[in-house]
Amino acid sequence: MSKSEIIVCNERLSKKKAHLISISRLDESWFKNQREASSDKIKFLYVGRMSPEKGIFDFIKLFQKLNVDSSLSIVGDHKNYSPSNDKIKLLGYISKPIDLMEAYDNHSITILPSYTEGYPYVIDESLSRKRPVIIFEEISYIINNKKGIFVSKRDQKSFEETVNYVVQNYEKIQKDIGENKLPTKDSMIRQISNIISN
Repeated sequence: MSKSEIIVCNERLSKKKAHLISISRLDESWFKNQREASSDKIKFLYVGRMSPEKGIFDFIKLFQKLNVDSSLSIVGDHKNYSPSNDKIKLLGYISKPIDLMEAYDNHSITILPSYTEGYPYVIDESLSRKRPVIIFEEISYIINNKKGIFVSKRDQKSFEETVNYVVQNYEKIQKDIGENKLPTKDSMIRQISNIISN
């Protein structure tokens, strides 16, 4: 093992002989025809598993206390959860990329409330649709210089302040997001090919 070289997708896992790559499920279609976000109210989107380590249940408790006109949509398997609030919508599991793009486009802010993450696809998917992302302090390491990701403490005051900042600066944030160089499936394959050929 001492002579082995490994490929990693997170800088925190990098060792001397590790090759860091950017993994992705995005193709060029993700960067086309993004729709403008609705401005009538804040529409939060969560894409992921309904499990405690994903922080979604704690986020739902926080969401229900907010003094902000907003709704929350959840994309994913939700067999073990049924909302007690009509501001929470369950969209179910979405497998087709075109439908997932539409889900991002129909919302204004993506939430990633996880307590731990490796390389979350949700970040790049949301940013490719020019939708800002709010995360919490525990996973601030995933930002990796990407524009459009905002960190909140896991409490009502901090979260509301973060949301208000994003809403008040939404157009500028979208322009900043456009400057990101997000990975695609093609760029990921090129990275792996270069590592293998060298």
